[in-house]
Amino acid sequence: MNEAIGLLVQTGPQSSLADAYFVLGTISEKKGELRAALASFQTAKRIMEALTGAEPTNPDLQRELSVSHNAIGWIYKAQGKLEKALDEFQAARLIREALTVQDPANSDWQRDLSVSHNAFGRIYQSQGKLEKALDEFQADKRIMEGLTAQDPANSDWQREFSVSHYAIGHIYQSQGRLPEALAEFQEYKRIIEALTAMDPANSDWQRDLAMSYSNVGRIYQSQGEYEKALAELQKYKRIMQTLTALDPANFDWQRDLSVAHNAIGSIYQSRGRLTEALTELECDLAIAQRLARLDPTNLEWQEDLRVSAATVEALRKKIQE
Repeated sequence: MNEAIGLLVQTGPQSSLADAYFVLGTISEKKGELRAALASFQTAKRIMEALTGAEPTNPDLQRELSVSHNAIGWIYKAQGKLEKALDEFQAARLIREALTVQDPANSDWQRDLSVSHNAFGRIYQSQGKLEKALDEFQADKRIMEGLTAQDPANSDWQREFSVSHYAIGHIYQSQGRLPEALAEFQEYKRIIEALTAMDPANSDWQRDLAMSYSNVGRIYQSQGEYEKALAELQKYKRIMQTLTALDPANFDWQRDLSVAHNAIGSIYQSRGRLTEALTELECDLAIAQRLARLDPTNLEWQEDLRVSAATVEALRKKIQE
């Protein structure tokens, strides 16, 4: 990649050089090398700023500049520099708003604008500004609702539409607006169920479906509808059992499965079904032990193990009493 960049520096074109820096930044970001990613994205942005300055009416160049702003914004967010992230997201959104005004029928630009709204929503959510986050997520949903109505067969748009429901559902849940949260999570589930029916082998969609069952189940649990909650959480667990069997080395999925066991166990325990609760919680503990052994430096996994072990020990004592 560095050789390609060196060649492009000498021969151009500048747009290709910007693309090369963007790819380099993306690679660094995936490796967790945030400073290197930021430097590459900023170089790409500077090149695009020069190009758009020379051709301010070129919409393709404007769009590429917005993409650079957006990429830098996500790096700043990952670094915890939220105000800087918002500045970059705002720069991207202003460009995208102008583009969609010029050509409202351009679905790619509409989708870009929905991404900007989602980015703002996630920043506001992390800052605890839930009403602002809700406004942004709802704007994202409105755009994706329009796009999916135009092209119902576009599975990528359907998934993004589902994600907007998911995001809004979490805001409502945080606000204690459980019926509204349930309605959004149900819509999320409905869309994902349709997608997985089209392509059952898509593991990413299967995992999304598992999460949809988890979210709906937890709302039912919060509302005291325990049998409904158990039904949803059992579906969550079954999917994660299938996925972890397919790829035992996927530790994120292993943790999801442990969470499913824990959630079901907690409901059984709250209903006085202690033997069933212990079975689920011991499965949770077994996974937590495996993960903790694999990476002793992972503080989250170590805490999972501590909590799981304490919960199982307390329940065993209670059963013996």
